[in-house]
Amino acid sequence: MKVKVLDKNNNNIVKTFPTMTSANKYFGLSNNAMNRIEKKGIYNNFTFKFEEKDFRIWVYDINKKLVKIFKNKKETIEIYNMSISTLNKYILSGKLYRDKFYFYDLLNLSNLNSIKKQSEEIKKVNKSISEQTRLKISLRSIGVSVKIFDKKGSLVETFPTITSAAKYFGVSRCTISCIPNKAEFRNFIVEFWANYTRIWVYDLNKELIKVFNTPKEVSEWFNIKRQIINGYVRSGKIYKKENLYFYKNENLK
Repeated sequence: MKVKVLDKNNNNIVKTFPTMTSANKYFGLSNNAMNRIEKKGIYNNFTFKFEEKDFRIWVYDINKKLVKIFKNKKETIEIYNMSISTLNKYILSGKLYRDKFYFYDLLNLSNLNSIKKQSEEIKKVNKSISEQTRLKISLRSIGVSVKIFDKKGSLVETFPTITSAAKYFGVSRCTISCIPNKAEFRNFIVEFWANYTRIWVYDLNKELIKVFNTPKEVSEWFNIKRQIINGYVRSGKIYKKENLYFYKNENLK
């Protein structure tokens, strides 16, 4: 039980104790004395307020819809056949349990608003995305930096990785990864840049065939010399023998 001690004259909080025991030690009182104070609410020049701890557990499904509120952790673990340590782990992390449920106690319930907000942001930026763009987005991993511009086109910040950009905005990596290139996000324009040696191979109709990590992989896959590949990467012209386009750092356009 939480104990709040207030000034009797102006009702300002003087001190808050997480338990009655800690309040007892501070004032040098016995448990019986504190129980009497609980009934009266007054001790010396202080007003005491006693608040029951809220042990409830909120359970949400994968769509962030409330499933049930349990009175305590014991009820929760019995229904979901899990240990206390496992429940605590998922409460603290805010992660999805077995791809089905989120668990929150009162202290971590505020995380739900953040999850809902990120979910809505993902839905917003994913509207009208073509399958081609979805494929490019799915390839974003190592070797992609993120540049943030204001609406006037001025560079605001450059992040070496998607993860660092996500930390800057206080969202998940998934939220940033799902933003189409040069799309608006929180009043900024987001651009993704491929950093290293990846090669994007397109067919005659400019449809993406495959993304390779290195020119060597392209060379082995199509049986084309690397010097030839590099030449077509620089020129941007079609390799007529195979009707292919090769791009390096094509910036996920």
